[in-house]
Amino acid sequence: MGVLLIIVSISGCTTLNPEDLAFANPLVKQFMDDYPNAEIHITHFTAEQSEQILENISAQCGNPFITTKDYYRVTIDDPDSGLEVVAWIDWEKQEIECAVKYGTEEEKTISKPGEPIKECKAHHEYKCHGNHLYWYDSCGNKEEKKEACKHGCENATCQGKDSCEANAEFKCHGGHVFWYDSCGNLGYKKQACENGCENGACTQAQNQTNCTVQHEYKCYENHVYWYDSCGKKGDKKEYCNNGCEEGACIEANETENCTDSDGGKNYLEKGNATKGTSSLSDHCNGDGTLTEKYCEGNEIEAETVSCDEGYECDDGACVQVQNETNCTAHFKYECRDGDLYWLDSCGAKEDMKEDCGYGCESGACLESNCTEEGQLMVVYPGYECCEGLVAISSINVTVNGTCEDPLLGVSICSNCGDAVCDATWENLCNCPEDCAE
Repeated sequence: MGVLLIIVSISGCTTLNPEDLAFANPLVKQFMDDYPNAEIHITHFTAEQSEQILENISAQCGNPFITTKDYYRVTIDDPDSGLEVVAWIDWEKQEIECAVKYGTEEEKTISKPGEPIKECKAHHEYKCHGNHLYWYDSCGNKEEKKEACKHGCENATCQGKDSCEANAEFKCHGGHVFWYDSCGNLGYKKQACENGCENGACTQAQNQTNCTVQHEYKCYENHVYWYDSCGKKGDKKEYCNNGCEEGACIEANETENCTDSDGGKNYLEKGNATKGTSSLSDHCNGDGTLTEKYCEGNEIEAETVSCDEGYECDDGACVQVQNETNCTAHFKYECRDGDLYWLDSCGAKEDMKEDCGYGCESGACLESNCTEEGQLMVVYPGYECCEGLVAISSINVTVNGTCEDPLLGVSICSNCGDAVCDATWENLCNCPEDCAE
């Protein structure tokens, strides 16, 4: 039986083949070899559409720095085993972001470019990230949000809640036994159950036949999964483009956008971050610091900062201190926070002189963010090689004269074509015009 390929294009047709990028990944390639009857589904998301799924991609790839751009999702399902691999393709760079293989329990396998394949346990622990509580797998990759903290997060606990007694009771969760505190919040895993969990205890193997399959469905990893009556996770019921809530996919028109009236992290102006019926304002704290509200990942986030020298917090913004000394405005300018700012003669930072798109150094905006000679483009992710350089592959010549690619397609910026063979990164395989004998 051949492979079934189903392509779903949300934003129109494409003549390129994102599946080729997915199939080049070793985890995807091994899955296709093991399950030749697998069905392949390809979905294209425009940059605008990807805003609604950034948290999904971030959770699956374990990368908190995912940004809005064109993506392809390549999903490979094996109908016989119920296993699947999901590959996310960064279409702007035309490279794979990650590939994730999901097992029948909490196990998952992650493959990223330039990194070894890792076997990870989902929902291994939770800890604070961006003032909220997030799940992390056993490999340290951030997964989906566990709990939104209205007053910030510290020591893996939402702040501002009533005091809760840890490990007050244990109950079943996800087919295993977990501790719960006295407020009903999920804690750490108490016992892993091979045959599911029932009434706060692991189910014995001989009772496994008494479990009703597809007893209920609920959210897991932002999608809908079947669970049997013993609490064991089964096959995926539904793939959710916009996340999952209370056992159902969130519809696109239910996803509300987060907006910030002062444009983001603007410490010099009081703003309001709004999403749906929630609206939080920037405010000053008793110790003189500023709590800035802003949008990130379509969620309202909070950051507490100290105002720069010469400024103080007043009514939700850092304002310049009025003193008796006569300070000359716009006296000089220097680099601050990657941009060019004016400073008065007293050294206090004023308004921005120039927004530096590529960073700031020695009192001037940098002109570009290119990758220099000999640098790997995966490590130094400039938009392109610096002027005069070209991108060549990382292929090496082996002792028996064959070509191999130890870095799996990573490009290196080089002076290939200048009639000089730089043996550090050029060779007969990747730059024959310079290195031919």
